[in-house]
Amino acid sequence: MQYSLDYSENVTLPDGTDLRFRSIRPDDKPALVEAFARLSAESRRRRFFTTKNHLSEDELRYLTECDGINHYAIVAGKESPGAPTEGIGVARFVRVPEEPQAAELAIVVVDKWQNRGIGSMLLERLVRAAAERGIREIRALALPDNAQIRSLLEHYADDVEVLEDHGMLLMTVHVPPVDEEDALDAMLSMLRYAALGTFIIPIWLGRRTLQQLLAQMEQKDPGEEE
Repeated sequence: MQYSLDYSENVTLPDGTDLRFRSIRPDDKPALVEAFARLSAESRRRRFFTTKNHLSEDELRYLTECDGINHYAIVAGKESPGAPTEGIGVARFVRVPEEPQAAELAIVVVDKWQNRGIGSMLLERLVRAAAERGIREIRALALPDNAQIRSLLEHYADDVEVLEDHGMLLMTVHVPPVDEEDALDAMLSMLRYAALGTFIIPIWLGRRTLQQLLAQMEQKDPGEEE
């Protein structure tokens, strides 16, 4: 298995910037907190359906202590001599317990690093990791006011199954087996179009209904200012 809990890779962005991709670890909690703090309010809303401004201890444990099979995450970081690694982005999937061949997807990239190809690179590796584990469907929720997702659906209407319910869009993309390289590459080409900010799922909220998700959006976070 290429994308195991020991996975680590040096990558170079199209602009020549060198980054480090690796599987998330339990000791990434401080870096996750710091990176979350650098997300704009709009990025939080588009990715997490809420403008909450902190992660709880339970959320941090869930997001960093992955089993590598049913829950797997890849982080991107910028390493500089004599300085802590700068957290840039994270991509993860969580297998649907009652449907073991399906998983939910999330990708988050800190605002100042967006539109540089990081989301696409994380997405490609995450989908291949999912295929390695026998996952055949990737699902994601999106807010309907996201113009990117509307454009995606118009362009790839035959490749994405969409259910609209209670004001949310639930999308399902089929993942070819890992040995069908051409089909996998074609699917990745489609998903790259939407890598930044289009596919979003509030992973730490667990298996809640859309009604509960909407209720979560309407609740003001206790830590937010008036």
